[in-house]
Amino acid sequence: RTTWDYAHINYINTNVKYYQLNEILRDQFYLSRKWDINKINKHSLFITSGSSPIKGLHILIQAIYLLKNKYPDIKLNVGGKSINNYSLYDKIKLGSYNRYILELINNLELENNINFTGPLDEKHIIEYYLNSNVYVCPSIIENSSNSIAEAQILGVPTIASDVGGTADLVEHCKTGYLYRFEEIELLAYYIDFIFSHFDTAIKISENEIEIAENRHNKKSITNQLMQIYQLVISY
Repeated sequence: RTTWDYAHINYINTNVKYYQLNEILRDQFYLSRKWDINKINKHSLFITSGSSPIKGLHILIQAIYLLKNKYPDIKLNVGGKSINNYSLYDKIKLGSYNRYILELINNLELENNINFTGPLDEKHIIEYYLNSNVYVCPSIIENSSNSIAEAQILGVPTIASDVGGTADLVEHCKTGYLYRFEEIELLAYYIDFIFSHFDTAIKISENEIEIAENRHNKKSITNQLMQIYQLVISY
């Protein structure tokens, strides 16, 4: 699906026959209404998962700290397992990364700015996307991120770390913003820019929808997959 996965496969087998095929998303992402700047929670962000270090939640939390003085009401919603409001015994079982996240939030005094949603079904994850001012993918490694594709087809302004295959999904300054995953200040800058430039956020949203609806078109992907099967059979 991306230049990144092709590069890795190519250096394992330089004679490999590589077929490019995009991904069909979950049904509700095609049926849902689109992101509307007039219906969002301003200064809110969403990340679909922060359960492991490779998802980069610790980077995003530090960016939020940089923005808190300007946006005291900034709110990050973190999808997946909730790790706050636990007893001491439960926190011991959380694992070292999640304990680090809780300590980081406490040390930066962001308890009121970070919300762990708990597990979300398809309906509720779409609601979080659509209610957000910005979607962020701060991962340290990715290939073809499902969550970026979901955000884009809904039209949620997207900021993502420039790792793996992400640059094939996000065109910088057109369908979102890219930054080096460790550049906390740059991440904060792009969040601030979308918060404060409504016209840019709307344009990015429109561009995302147009490109994502084409990239994830069910009919064309199905036809392409059948063509690939026919080519493989013919060898």
